[in-house]
Amino acid sequence: MMDIVRPEDAPDAGLKVRLGEPVPVMLAPEGDERWGFFMFPSIWRLRDGRLVCAVTLGGDHMPTEMDYHYLWYLSDDEGQHWTHTVMDVAEAEAILRERFTLPSGRQIYYEPKLVSLDLIEAEPYPLNPAAEHGFMQGIELLYRLGDLPEAFRSVTMVERGPTADEWTTHQATMDPDILLPAFKETVVDADPIDQLTHGYIATRLRKWVRHVGDQRLPNPGIWVHRGATWATPDDLANPQDDVALRLRIETPSAVRLHDIGYQPIMELASGELIVSAFGTRLRLADNKAPGTKRTHCHVFRSSSDGLAWQHDSTFPHAQIGDDVIAQVHITPNMPAGNWLAAVRTWNRQATTADSPLLISTSDDEGQSWTCPMAIRPSSTNPAGGLLANGVAYRMYGRPGQFITFCGDGEGRRWGNDVCLVPVDSDTCANSSDVVLGADRFMIAYTDYRHVDAAGRVRKAVLVREVVVEPPTT
Repeated sequence: MMDIVRPEDAPDAGLKVRLGEPVPVMLAPEGDERWGFFMFPSIWRLRDGRLVCAVTLGGDHMPTEMDYHYLWYLSDDEGQHWTHTVMDVAEAEAILRERFTLPSGRQIYYEPKLVSLDLIEAEPYPLNPAAEHGFMQGIELLYRLGDLPEAFRSVTMVERGPTADEWTTHQATMDPDILLPAFKETVVDADPIDQLTHGYIATRLRKWVRHVGDQRLPNPGIWVHRGATWATPDDLANPQDDVALRLRIETPSAVRLHDIGYQPIMELASGELIVSAFGTRLRLADNKAPGTKRTHCHVFRSSSDGLAWQHDSTFPHAQIGDDVIAQVHITPNMPAGNWLAAVRTWNRQATTADSPLLISTSDDEGQSWTCPMAIRPSSTNPAGGLLANGVAYRMYGRPGQFITFCGDGEGRRWGNDVCLVPVDSDTCANSSDVVLGADRFMIAYTDYRHVDAAGRVRKAVLVREVVVEPPTT
């Protein structure tokens, strides 16, 4: 039986944790407190050894999932110093291709794709708009992926082996029973700024998305990141010249860079690939996930090196007590042989602040799970992983930002928690991590109350190295 433990009361799990000093990656303009701007960092390693930290400019959840801009920072000394680097679209896409380096050394990337709805002759999937809630409230048009022509439902996959320099291109397909919501956005005939940046320093994500059909883009502006809304049958019946209706063709992982880290492509010992997807992104038709289970968190598996993906299992729990399950972050290769799930929740006020972190385990590769148990008072966002020394780690917060650790090989006994941002400060807690070695990793996170060298309070993206030694007995 596990109980909710406050960070300061976390037990000693027999681990030795050393926390490095915070290193600034970037500082936001003084006084800028906009949500989504200068936050949501993503960190990963390139094959040449450099570290990349991408910092988001934009809103939050939106129908397109693609109207974001990114600042790029590079480090060639294991994160001790960072350099802001201005990149064009080709340069940004080149480093994004290296976002996933699998344990085998193989790298794999899926190109985002949008298809104009006027090219689709399929009938919409039956839907009850009144039953949609949360991020999906307002959806009125859904399409089953398998009802689309093959050319539209496939996405481009690029990959290269551990020692290959050149990338190989393939067409990949997702489970045909995935449901795609249609959205609409006002577009312009000519891109008003060829390389939109905030001061010509950030890369626009939509620039590297493949648009099938209408090639026009929305006017990005500063505040138009939420410009898209869900499309309606009336939009379909009465098209407007300056409004594009589109479907987002799903990829195994997400498109938003920080969401990629929360829905990573994982490689099993067998060589098969899996991804644990939010139910709000890869939702399923009733024949695969009947009733409300269509928006549960699902696991998809590929036995074809990532060329074809099928629904493999559904996390059976949607709510524990008053807390709704929003995300399931899986570690499939625990030393004891089981799978571990760290679960993010929403509370009764429909917020993710002060919503407990849950833990669940599976002994049959995700086909069944233990009833999730709450272990910490907050759960945004439980990214993390497993070090080669057998120590598992997960982040949690909002309020604050913390890391908890487990060295029992199963994911049952968590402790030795460390604090990066205290509960009386502010952070988005949408943090990211990258493994640096067998006993260490680095976390990129935000601190809204960071004090710069001149004594000014500024929102900051920081990194810290964490070294963990497992129990000796």
